[in-house]
Amino acid sequence: MRLRNLLSLLENADLDGLQLNAKQLDSGYSFTGVQTFKKAMDSLAAISAFEAPIKSLQNSALGAEEKDYLDQRNQAAADDIRESSQALFHGARALLVTLREMMPADNADVLNVCIPEPVNIKKLIYVCGKLEKALQGSVVGDYTKGKSAIRHIDPGANWIEIDVGTEAALCLAADLIWSAAVVYGKYQEAKIFEEHVRALKLKTESLEDIRKGQNEAIVRLIHSESRSLVEKHLNGNGGQLERLKVPIKLMADLIKDGVRIYPPDSAPDNVKALFPDFDGLGSIASRASKAEASVKPEPQAEVELDLTPEPIEEEPAKDNGPESAKAEAPKEDKPQHAAEPKPVAEPKPVVPVLPKQASFNDTVDLEV
Repeated sequence: MRLRNLLSLLENADLDGLQLNAKQLDSGYSFTGVQTFKKAMDSLAAISAFEAPIKSLQNSALGAEEKDYLDQRNQAAADDIRESSQALFHGARALLVTLREMMPADNADVLNVCIPEPVNIKKLIYVCGKLEKALQGSVVGDYTKGKSAIRHIDPGANWIEIDVGTEAALCLAADLIWSAAVVYGKYQEAKIFEEHVRALKLKTESLEDIRKGQNEAIVRLIHSESRSLVEKHLNGNGGQLERLKVPIKLMADLIKDGVRIYPPDSAPDNVKALFPDFDGLGSIASRASKAEASVKPEPQAEVELDLTPEPIEEEPAKDNGPESAKAEAPKEDKPQHAAEPKPVAEPKPVVPVLPKQASFNDTVDLEV
């Protein structure tokens, strides 16, 4: 269990109810407050550290008792109930104090990243590297005043808390993850359709045309998702349109490899709603408007995802004063015989190729 969830479970449990009242009899003990104790005990059943005392108590006469008291006159059985109840109470108290000491306070501007187990060094580097590039190329900058800082790593490294600094950065990250989930869904559709077409045993030329069409559709989708993010979070700064495409692809790669990113528990409900439901990835629809989706991207070369994007900064104000005009005035050169200009061939659009399914052992990026 994740430590953050374990702490929340203990803080919400009725630990005082674990104090089972025991009165010494001539032989054995008389226990009172049995039902309150059992309810508190059941709330801790998910914690593996308490499995032994809970199982012992459930198998005892206390576990089957329906009244709020129990007179156990068998001294050995009574001692077992008393010792197990005390072990459960003191153990829960000690664990709660320990977790409060070691865990940072819950933060409303944190991304909770879940990495599928088992986690080794290679997988951790792979995930953290892509996350760092995606966040540096999106939430870090003048618009959201965000950052990318690891706040806590659970033992086993399958849960990582990343502080993005501000609510504006958290909202951009949430919409970015949503866009990546949309792209991932389209990619999966393309792969399924391609397998279906292969089963029909069509000509190689027909299959290649279909694959090109699927890739072009993904390129257009990434373009429209990036444009939507720019309009919503970056004040319509068109200069950031191409730059945001890289974080979308990086996040889509992580989703493809099983990484899940959740909002903090303390975030407002309207912020939590910005994050996708990872249990229904196939049904996540794009939030980009139809007008944005209909815009056709300019032909472009393939993006190298191994390059770290620069943090997004605001565009500097243009100075149209006389000094600026004077500085920008072209210098006069001595007359020269102009060379005959050579015709320039128009660049051909580059159609990216769908990659094979990548994994943590095969770090092929989603090259679209």
